[in-house]
Amino acid sequence: MFVIIKIRQDVVVIKEWCGVMCSDPQSTLIDLFHNHMQGKYDKKPGQDVHEIDQVTAFVGPSKTDLTEMSSNVKVCDAVSCVGSFIEFVCRKLDDGELSNPVSETTEVRKNAFTILTSAANQAKHLPTKKSEINNKSRMYNDIIEWLKQMDVGFTSVNRDTLGVGLVNSITDALWYIDGNHDTLAERACPVPAPLEHFKNYYCPEKRKRKKIDCSVLAEETLRNHSTTIMMLCEKSFFQREQWTAVKQVICNLGESLLKYANYLSSKKSQDLKKKPKQATDREHYEVLSQSHHIQPGPASRYKMLHSAVIASKPYESILVNDFSPGDARRRHEFMKQIVVPVKCIKFTYSGSEEHLVFIWKVDNSDSESQVLSKNMEISSNLRKDLPVYHTRAMRREFLSMFGKQIHGKTGFLREAYRRLTGDISASINYTTSEMDKRISTILEMEDSDLICDLRVNNTGQPEKYEKFLEECQNYIGSKLETAVDDRRHDAVTKDFDVVTHLANAFSVRDFYEQVVSKCPENTPIPSKEWLRLQFWPRNCHY
Repeated sequence: MFVIIKIRQDVVVIKEWCGVMCSDPQSTLIDLFHNHMQGKYDKKPGQDVHEIDQVTAFVGPSKTDLTEMSSNVKVCDAVSCVGSFIEFVCRKLDDGELSNPVSETTEVRKNAFTILTSAANQAKHLPTKKSEINNKSRMYNDIIEWLKQMDVGFTSVNRDTLGVGLVNSITDALWYIDGNHDTLAERACPVPAPLEHFKNYYCPEKRKRKKIDCSVLAEETLRNHSTTIMMLCEKSFFQREQWTAVKQVICNLGESLLKYANYLSSKKSQDLKKKPKQATDREHYEVLSQSHHIQPGPASRYKMLHSAVIASKPYESILVNDFSPGDARRRHEFMKQIVVPVKCIKFTYSGSEEHLVFIWKVDNSDSESQVLSKNMEISSNLRKDLPVYHTRAMRREFLSMFGKQIHGKTGFLREAYRRLTGDISASINYTTSEMDKRISTILEMEDSDLICDLRVNNTGQPEKYEKFLEECQNYIGSKLETAVDDRRHDAVTKDFDVVTHLANAFSVRDFYEQVVSKCPENTPIPSKEWLRLQFWPRNCHY
């Protein structure tokens, strides 16, 4: 165990501060004193220990902050509890002091447990207050006053670490929700009563800005504050009895923030179901800051990507999709929560069927304008190889405009549009897809004799019921000159009699039977359903 020792006799320094390695941490402080005086650690023996009547040990975290401790305490207990700086003060006792050894006896009875308890009870140090340059600094100081009223504190060693961290976390959380205490209370997420008076610090309306409302509360930020507060509650100093009341208040604050964050999450999911998907930008840039400490866990899934980024040259683009999971949900989380070991630029292209994400490493020596210029150059080069998808309306407009003028086949017009614009959208249906493939083959082989639509070779099926249809046509021409539905006004004779045209065929069945009776023998006769189908319109919408 490494310790720093100094020995003096009253004001005379016997051995200056010296760092030594104690080979036996289980030895007592008095044993450490004798070994150092004999030169066991620094090979420089001091004066004769027989001339010294009393040795007092002082232990602390620094040279100026030392606490008196019994010389019978073990070195390991003293160092772990108080600090690694040890100063021994020697003096010779007078005859009167030798005859009254009460104080020495009382000192000997102290043990390590007594020292640890005493040190815990002396943990009343709080962080130093800030100069109140703004309202947030004033809130910081008020929280320190509140902790002082709650009769809690830290050791002098932890005051500027754990103490400052606790006060900063509480200040950040209360500053973020300032002005929304009523909003949280309406959702059964109230701010704990001991902290309710920490409000009206953040007032942007006093600086001619928009008044704060519930819209500023973000789910992710609330979760971050809640996680930070709940992690603080797991610290060892919160397990002391004097911190019980403060711990309960802080835990309640963290739970309220988490509860309201869950409410915002559920509300957001409901809004997404109601609102249609909005159009987003086709291209998006984002600066990814360097993550100095990447902890094991979810961040380990970026291991292969990190290796590729580190091995790449500055401004060399890397397609992140090659490193992402296959599952859609996990791929979305992978892209959203990406972390990198060096500063990078993230470029997202959403103009294709699948969002493409590229990242490239940035040279830290370049200025901001240089980085922006190189980003535009890289994205311009990437855009040449990116797929392009056009809407059906855009293709329809092209076909309508040029097809009417040149009277060309739509298949060739589609292929011309695709080659001129670089569109790689899928065909409307399977038939169109097969035709487009055939036309593409014709153009690539430059052979105009190839047939793009094989249906032109169809001569048609011979008409089987030609004689029957001819009789139908004759019957309609001779008997059904005027249909009942075509009558606009009834004819009136001189005697004022109304003349109404009466149809000879009242139905398809009646028409069918009359035509069959006029057909010669052995004439192929179709079914009634087939005849009814002939009168159906080709377009059902007319």
